[in-house]
Amino acid sequence: MATTTGLTKQERVDKERDKLRSQLKGLNDRQKKVAEKLTNELAWMAVTLEDIRAKIDERGADGYISEYKNGENQWGTKESPEIMIYHKTISNYMKGIKQLTDLVAGEKEETEPDADVAAIMDFIAKK
Repeated sequence: MATTTGLTKQERVDKERDKLRSQLKGLNDRQKKVAEKLTNELAWMAVTLEDIRAKIDERGADGYISEYKNGENQWGTKESPEIMIYHKTISNYMKGIKQLTDLVAGEKEETEPDADVAAIMDFIAKK
């Protein structure tokens, strides 16, 4: 499925993964293996979050709540499934970013860990 950017989801994931990988310089082989798996998941989550947010935005104010009916006389409104998925995914994404930040910051020389953490945080802020 192509998006308005003309890229498929997988192409967008690959592009996001490349951005994340650019922040992984200086890791040892073991850490690179861990970081590789983490960046794959984070890239997928970032693109998925964009897609979910687009669906929520398409629905406008109706994107936040859903109506339900259980049986004959029980109905009401609840948080929409897209919002629930978004909240869970963004929470997991932020935990993953924290892990990646800690991994990169932990490997760098103690004289410059703040600059490396700042580079990752700048990258995240530009999203």
